[in-house]
Amino acid sequence: MDVNRRKYSLLLPLGCALLLFAESAFGADRWTVGTADRPWSAAGSFEGLDDTAEEGWLQPIFVSNQNLSLSSMDRGGWINSDFRIGVELLPKIINGDHSAAFPDLSDRNVERRVNKADLPVTLILDLGGPFGVDSLSFYPREGLEQAFMRGYQVWVHDGVGLDELKLPLRGHWFSVVKDWKLIAEKAQTDNPFARIKLPLQVVRYVAISDTISLPDPTLWEIDELEVWGNGYALVGHYESDVIDLGDRASLGNLTWSALSDSGSALLIRTRTGQTEDPFVYHRLTGLGLEGEARVTQAQYKKLRPTEKGSIQPDTENWSGWSAPYPSTGKEPFIALAPAQYVQFRIDFQSFSPLFRSRIDSLSVEFSTPLFGREFIAELTPQQVAPGKKTAFTYAVRAILEPEDGGIDGLQVATPLPAEVKGVRINGNPVEYSEDVGVDGFAVSFPENRITEHATLLEVDFATEVLVYGTRFTGRVFDTEREGDIPQIIVPGDATPDIDTDDLLVKWDLDRSLLASVDISQRHLTPNGDGVNDAVEISYSLLQVIRSIQVSVEIFDLSGQRIWHRSAEQANGQYAISWQGLDDAGQVVPPGLYVYQLVADADQGSNVYVGTLAVVY
Repeated sequence: MDVNRRKYSLLLPLGCALLLFAESAFGADRWTVGTADRPWSAAGSFEGLDDTAEEGWLQPIFVSNQNLSLSSMDRGGWINSDFRIGVELLPKIINGDHSAAFPDLSDRNVERRVNKADLPVTLILDLGGPFGVDSLSFYPREGLEQAFMRGYQVWVHDGVGLDELKLPLRGHWFSVVKDWKLIAEKAQTDNPFARIKLPLQVVRYVAISDTISLPDPTLWEIDELEVWGNGYALVGHYESDVIDLGDRASLGNLTWSALSDSGSALLIRTRTGQTEDPFVYHRLTGLGLEGEARVTQAQYKKLRPTEKGSIQPDTENWSGWSAPYPSTGKEPFIALAPAQYVQFRIDFQSFSPLFRSRIDSLSVEFSTPLFGREFIAELTPQQVAPGKKTAFTYAVRAILEPEDGGIDGLQVATPLPAEVKGVRINGNPVEYSEDVGVDGFAVSFPENRITEHATLLEVDFATEVLVYGTRFTGRVFDTEREGDIPQIIVPGDATPDIDTDDLLVKWDLDRSLLASVDISQRHLTPNGDGVNDAVEISYSLLQVIRSIQVSVEIFDLSGQRIWHRSAEQANGQYAISWQGLDDAGQVVPPGLYVYQLVADADQGSNVYVGTLAVVY
């Protein structure tokens, strides 16, 4: 296995915003692709991409005045027509071979058009992906120039939002394509060579129809349909081979070096597994409820086509594909448990053939051996009040083999800073050191190392939760193994005293976005003496997936708004100060005032209203 070894210090000072999870590669081996030793083409397969245009870089194919029709079938494209006689000839009008045409006018069956002068003929070409197109052409064979389409319409579609194309039963393609973008229309032409120029635009499908020229008993032929492209392919896909890390490993950071033009992006996803193949294979048997039996991949390949059953994802041993990673270039590898096998895929997207994304290299950081076979944890309580400080217990059961070295530390990710209350091992309090950051904490207990199988570690702490379903992800570490990545904890039944078997929290959903609303004092005396000159309105914002508009407004008892502030805010705890001034900066007169807190989300507004008094 070709890897590089890197060394780090084991524990970051947790005052540094606790980057234990964003910077988890304390020490790791590194598997890298995009180097001279492991080029992209040697580590996976790709479509619509090129790894030769710039050394080491993987990027969308660039085409310059290229006939995209010639390679459309290689990309999974197709060509079809509602004139069914001789449809097997259609691929020959997009392959550069001028010896065949569609339809075959020498076929006497084709002459049936003579008796159906109003029979429309439409054909569709799928380029196999969206490309920048600036012209297209179609024409009859040399020597048969009179057999050309004397009237036509041409449409294009970029494929976005288009359902699977199917020829209507006893219908015509015309009814499908007539609402696409019309780029050319000729009711009558004497030119056998149709050349259509258009502004560079995104095209996946091209449709040509002679409907506008009907009735016409004369049928035509097309020798070649050419679609000329320029610019970068708008989509591309890369999928790595399954990467064998050699043994079950703790996964650190996924790092990559990439560049994206404005209007383009690349999406990276990963998955992990415990077996070398993410699929399971079946042989048709006709027996039982499923009618098939599981076989190995090697056995499946030897089966006759009539014996081959389904191929399905191995959901027992493999995770699903992750959500796309943020485009930061360095993120913790998404994994629910240690794994020996990993795989990644990259989707390239662009809104214009003028823009591209490209990637130079990608690395997976990992370390072996593990600290123990498994560490199982659960959290209590599971039902909490959002935005309220809650006392939690985090219980971890160590599943160790005789050769495992054990641990002396625990990291826990929290949504807000936590207060560590105590650490117990097998029910007995132990001395510990703590490091608390803005998004988690770590405790270490080197004088009380856990080296015995089934040892129970419990940590008590308190913090607030702002998002339903927040998971308190944990990792264990060993301060004696300075160069290793902390091992992720698996949710499960750690102790009979806790019945959650999980690390997430929840509450009764009522769509409330505001919680823990409070004011520092009910009476405000804005006289400049430094005492009670301002009131602080504090609150927690919950359950939003992106920043939303939040405003604080002050009204007098007549309902007139006298002061307001607003900002875009995400989940978190906030406080806004009011000094008893109106929007013009003048001190308001004494009296009773109403404050209103408003959170505007897609599903509507959440409003909290309270009162306060200004006195002198």
